Amino acid sequence: ASGMPRRQYASGHLLFVGDETLYAQPFDLDRAELSGAPRAIASNVRTWTEFPGVAWFQASPGGAVAYRAGATTAGDVQLTWVDRRGGQLGVLGEPGRYGQIALSPDERSVALEVYDDEGDHDLWTMDVARGVASRVTTAPGNERDPVWAADGRSLVYGAGDLRRKGLRAGDPDAVVSDEAGETIEEIPEQWSPDGRTLVFLRRDPESERQSVWTLSPDEGDEPELLMDTGFRVDEPRISPDGRWLAYISDESGQYEVYVEPYRREGERVRVSLNGGGQPRWRGDGKELFFVAQENALMAVAVQEAGDRLEVSLPEELLRLGVSVGPMLDDYAVTADGERFLVKQPLEQARLPRVHVLLNWSTILERRGRGPGGPPRRGPE
Repeated sequence: ASGMPRRQYASGHLLFVGDETLYAQPFDLDRAELSGAPRAIASNVRTWTEFPGVAWFQASPGGAVAYRAGATTAGDVQLTWVDRRGGQLGVLGEPGRYGQIALSPDERSVALEVYDDEGDHDLWTMDVARGVASRVTTAPGNERDPVWAADGRSLVYGAGDLRRKGLRAGDPDAVVSDEAGETIEEIPEQWSPDGRTLVFLRRDPESERQSVWTLSPDEGDEPELLMDTGFRVDEPRISPDGRWLAYISDESGQYEVYVEPYRREGERVRVSLNGGGQPRWRGDGKELFFVAQENALMAVAVQEAGDRLEVSLPEELLRLGVSVGPMLDDYAVTADGERFLVKQPLEQARLPRVHVLLNWSTILERRGRGPGGPPRRGPE
């Protein structure tokens, strides 16, 4: 099961990791019995951040064992400002276990998903000028997909249903929508440019079918279906002038970026050429950004032509350090389209070290049964 400690039998021993140390303990395979005391054969062995018992090691039948070095915090990322060529402009705050990010309308704060010790997400905000983070949600479980209100004073987020909360930890959270039923998950995506309408997804976890809905909670309206194609549709984004809707769909067999008129008739345009996700509009609607294969951040020029948009061929701007998937929010862009907030892996995570121990069981035998330290490493 996920999260259970990982063990492997090799060379008459059972190998396992505890406290980032790789141990070997004699094991009788016929009797399925352990004997003797566990002996440390390597230290500083990396484990999965979410599942501390699941470690990065593998033993070979020939008597070698390979393991990946580094503490569990190696999965942390650094929020970094970059320009359109990928040049670093500065870092934001301290490294952390950050998930999706969202820049506030006034660009003075960023909302963050932050992993807790159980692997769930809490929501925080970080002051862009000072890099200081403040907690927003404190409830157990997952709070995900933060979306800023137009006035920047609250967040809407998903917790199975849709909820809205002020920025202080003590502010109560209010249910925005819970009409979809217990088996349907609701995921906020964006407020309309006028701040009146929330665009969100309804997802059936069993069929993984997704549909796009809108809701005007302050006006007491019922949710209204916007798009249900039978394919997986995600990341809906309304253009700044409110006339166009960018989104991704897997109808071609992989996610691609499309643009079509929002709530009116007109032609749909495919924007990406060979896969794409995470579409974002520039503040004036003259450019659309998206993430293509190999974490490439692309840009297309956009020009309105009657009931359709004319879009240029995609141009690669830079490579994202971290991009988890086409349907997640792994970067943010300022309204002028000149600066991007991205997640960069720490140096240790970017260049992992793999160590190989040769003849480790023979070394244990020579050292006898008493306690001993790890043997020497082989070539890396």
